[in-house]
Amino acid sequence: MTQPQTARPGAPHSDGAPAPSTPPSVLVVANNQHMRRLLRLVLADHGFDRVTEAGDGGDAIRRIRSSPPDLVIADWVMSPMDGLDLTRYLRRSGHSPARLVPIILLAATAEGKPLALAMEAGASEIVPKPIYVRTLMAAVRDALRKRPGDRVPEATAGRGTAPPAESAG
Repeated sequence: MTQPQTARPGAPHSDGAPAPSTPPSVLVVANNQHMRRLLRLVLADHGFDRVTEAGDGGDAIRRIRSSPPDLVIADWVMSPMDGLDLTRYLRRSGHSPARLVPIILLAATAEGKPLALAMEAGASEIVPKPIYVRTLMAAVRDALRKRPGDRVPEATAGRGTAPPAESAG
């Protein structure tokens, strides 16, 4: 016998039993194919098996329109639409297909002006490069735990300064 699907993963069924948890869907946006593959592998290794990819911000918007993800991880440096512009579009455009989706930006640094720009744009988290697996996964957990629309990128600003044993690149 199959159980009915619920709108939210983990929401109780009508009989009060908890629903089976469905891993969140993640959209990885980066123009570098190797970066996308690496992020997909790291996410899969941590139980995220619903990962799709986009090569730039415009491609990401098209994919979000067809199937909104639970989380977006976007590289800051892309062309023709970078991660910061993608974040601004998703947060501010009247045509945005997902205004409240958590967004993690991958950037060369998570301090100073980049941090301020990410906060202003509406990023949920900012992860500095090189990307350490523990840093990335902490940011993923934090972004998914926050209420929609919460922005606290400073929570990740200090991460990555003391490198953990493993690295994603």
